[in-house]
Amino acid sequence: AYLKLIKIQHNSALAYNNLAWIVQEKDLKLAITYAEKALSLDKKNPLILDTVGMLLVRDGQIEQGSALLKQAVDIAPNNNELLYHYAEVLVMQNHIAEATPILYKLNQLELGSSLKDRIKTLQTRVNNE
Repeated sequence: AYLKLIKIQHNSALAYNNLAWIVQEKDLKLAITYAEKALSLDKKNPLILDTVGMLLVRDGQIEQGSALLKQAVDIAPNNNELLYHYAEVLVMQNHIAEATPILYKLNQLELGSSLKDRIKTLQTRVNNE
């Protein structure tokens, strides 16, 4: 469906972004290409910054991905999923001091069980560092 949409609407950043999420498991490089196209169309969209950032991290480009995740969080500081992704990458980089206040903030919120479980797992990793 998204492939059809981008053929019709070449400038649909959200279609490219969603397509990136769909194809990431089968073809990470193609997903990055779609996500970067989305970002070129909407450079300030925190959800697109998050997508590109997370895909780059999965591809081993952790510093570049982390920088984009930081931008996403700066634009949307109350988006809990973005905060979690950024904290997760900070922990990967062993930037525990930066990740800790984000995790503390997230732990204070009423969140869905899936995100709460992921936060708890990440917090356990931080506590064991």
